Amino acid sequence: MGGVSTNGTATVTTDASGYATVTFSRTLPATPTGIVASGVAPSSGGSIAASLIAHNPSSTGFRVRVLNQAGAAVAGQTVTLSYHAVVGARS
Repeated sequence: MGGVSTNGTATVTTDASGYATVTFSRTLPATPTGIVASGVAPSSGGSIAASLIAHNPSSTGFRVRVLNQAGAAVAGQTVTLSYHAVVGARS
C-alpha cells in the first residue's frame, strides 16, 4: 500500500531545552507514521545539530529536540533541518 509524504527544509529556533516546532510545507491527510529529521546547520563549532529527535507528530508538523555532538541540548539557537514525513500503513 502506498503512502503520502512530504519533504522539506525548515529553519527553527530552539528553546532553552533544545526543543522547537517544525511546520510542514503542506498539511498531510493524517498524522505521519514516520519522520526522519537531519541537521543541516549549525554544522561546525561546539553546537553542531548532530542528533534530532522528532516527536509529537501531527498532520501539520512535529516537535523536535536538537542535541549537539556531545549529547547536550542545542539551546536558544537557530537550527536548519531537513525532514521527510510519511503517512501510510505500518507493516
